[in-house]
Amino acid sequence: MSRAGGYFVWATQPVYKHEDKLQEQWKEMEDLTGRICWELIAKGYITTWHKPLNNTCYFTHNQNTQPPICEEKDEHDNVWYVPLKACITKLPENGCGGNVTEWPARLHHPLEGSLKV
Repeated sequence: MSRAGGYFVWATQPVYKHEDKLQEQWKEMEDLTGRICWELIAKGYITTWHKPLNNTCYFTHNQNTQPPICEEKDEHDNVWYVPLKACITKLPENGCGGNVTEWPARLHHPLEGSLKV
């Protein structure tokens, strides 16, 4: 749901209580973020992952890795009134995934090709 190169921040404070259920949730989160190619960049009471800028990691996965890459026929811009699918949308090959303006200037500059008029 965040764009290429985006960040996901999670308040992980309960993990440090060393309760079995919370430890299990943390292991599941580590497993999921590894499968969707998010890089763990900070772990503490607040944990931060970085989303990749390209498809390289996705294509190194075994074909049976879940979630899979979305099918070519799936329209990634079709977001209203369609059921959610458990798949990873490929990033554009035209460089839009890596063409991110530096913060805070990107607040005023959408990614090229991200808006259809």
